[in-house]
Amino acid sequence: TGAGRRGPRRPWAVWSTPDGGTIEPMGATMIRIEPKPEFVELEVIGTLTRDDYAGAVPELEDLAAKRGKLRLLFRLTDFHGWSLLGLFTDIRFELEHQEQIDRIAVVGDTRIEEWGTRLPKPFIKAKVRWFDFRHLDEARDWLREA
Repeated sequence: TGAGRRGPRRPWAVWSTPDGGTIEPMGATMIRIEPKPEFVELEVIGTLTRDDYAGAVPELEDLAAKRGKLRLLFRLTDFHGWSLLGLFTDIRFELEHQEQIDRIAVVGDTRIEEWGTRLPKPFIKAKVRWFDFRHLDEARDWLREA
């Protein structure tokens, strides 16, 4: 990773390795992708930027190609929101991949996170629901429903 005007570049994600280990982040922002049998769980930490999505999108596209429709669970852990370009990239991803996404559950603990869940609803076909962290298991059950 190189250093630019704003300091060193941060890795964007933590990946599971084939032997069950993980590659840990060195920066404050990350997306951890955890494929489950019925859905894909993504843990999001920090402030999401366009670069975070640039790294995560190929993995999600690969999963969509293998599974057909995706059900996604976003677990917002110590989430600080989106950069402006990150928010637009998030919405663009959902628009461009709406035929591949069936349901999106967002689990968090603040009003801004709940509001962010409502923003794309008018523009995408996927069912989208926000859940408080106290209802994480309910969110997972909702994604498992037929």
